[in-house]
Amino acid sequence: MLNLGEDQRMTQAEAWEFFKQFIVTGGGAAAIAYGLFKWLGQKWIEDKFSQRLEHLRQTNAKELAELKVKWDTDLQGRLKYQEREFTVIPDAWEKLADAFGLVSWLTSRTKQYADVEAMNDAELEQFLKDSELLETQKEQMRQRKGRDRAEYYQHTIFFHRYQRVETAVSQFSVYANRNFLFMPEALFVKLGILSDLLYSALTTVRIGHENHVGHMVGEAAEITAGKIRPLFEEVQSDMRLLMATHRRELEHQPSSPESRY
Repeated sequence: MLNLGEDQRMTQAEAWEFFKQFIVTGGGAAAIAYGLFKWLGQKWIEDKFSQRLEHLRQTNAKELAELKVKWDTDLQGRLKYQEREFTVIPDAWEKLADAFGLVSWLTSRTKQYADVEAMNDAELEQFLKDSELLETQKEQMRQRKGRDRAEYYQHTIFFHRYQRVETAVSQFSVYANRNFLFMPEALFVKLGILSDLLYSALTTVRIGHENHVGHMVGEAAEITAGKIRPLFEEVQSDMRLLMATHRRELEHQPSSPESRY
């Protein structure tokens, strides 16, 4: 016998109506059996189709939910990376610009110093009051006169300036190395070259100044103007283009896959 569930069994009223129609039309036992089988078979097929359709709907909904979770996770990861990159690139540029500006200042062929040689005692005291020189160095300034005072000041103040510039170059170099994951490789390589060149200019000008070797001071100026500046301007262009590209990408972020269905 055909085994049917509760929802597939013919009700008493349906069965009676079915038999009456076959009796009225003269249907025999075989015809009645065949009609009953055909009716029940059709209902069974329809029920099976409905069950399969519901299963497909549930499966599709589950797959879509899983896809949405994965999409959202990937999108959030990408957005966080871009947000970090949006922070790193401008910060790296700011530190590079500071370092480059200070190295250019320190290695310039036309350095400017206060004219301490021409100052009288009162003027010198006013000048030393706001100076970054140490107290022992200020005392040395008071004891010296004329050209000797000027040479001592220029030599001493140079190293105060040097420390300030070296700190800026170090901050740039450390920042770039710590955040290389959030930079395109080509940009990171250029920043590395710039870091080496900045240190090279610093070392050259320091040795030249310490040992009173004029041509080394000139070499430091040439490194800055001939090697650092062109690459600095190239990196400036790269960063500007990179930030513009990122802004366009953020403005055209793809929507969630849920909206596609």
